[in-house]
Amino acid sequence: MDTFLTWILLILFCYILGSIPAAHIIALLLTGRRIQNMGDCNPGSANVWREIGPKAGLITFMIDIGKGTGAVLGTQMYMESFIAPFVAGFAAIIGHNWPPYPRLRGGRGAATLLGVLVSIWPFAGFLLGMAGILLWIVTRSVLPSLALFYIAFPAVSWMTGASLLIVTLSIPLMIVVGATHWMTTRSRS
Repeated sequence: MDTFLTWILLILFCYILGSIPAAHIIALLLTGRRIQNMGDCNPGSANVWREIGPKAGLITFMIDIGKGTGAVLGTQMYMESFIAPFVAGFAAIIGHNWPPYPRLRGGRGAATLLGVLVSIWPFAGFLLGMAGILLWIVTRSVLPSLALFYIAFPAVSWMTGASLLIVTLSIPLMIVVGATHWMTTRSRS
């Protein structure tokens, strides 16, 4: 039985997991500089890729995906609630975007959301992941690939047999990440 304390610990653990500042740590280790002072100042894998290199960007991307995946899969192992993986994923995204550390601004949550969605409904994740990779090869831009993934996820999930609840609960996660992108883009202009 899931108690109130179990839910609080779940949210806290996943928030802390999401707040691990992979881009910041990798930038400091490889360059001795803060990623928040480089490129577009966003502590995410795309900025690490552009400013430090593809290998460092890919490592950051995989760690950020792992935060979302770890939150969801870990929760599925310990809790039988259908809603718990979504709560865990949401907490990890919030931790990534708004970490508790002073002076460490969070990222936009795109890679963490990717890990959450692929873990929640792998069928759609695999199909859209392949389409996103092909689009990235053609455009050499991450943003259209991620936009394709996130915009199409509810429909492709539904078409591959996901329940209406999965489709519905995935939408607020995407809205948070989309709003974060919009807010950070507006604050820079």
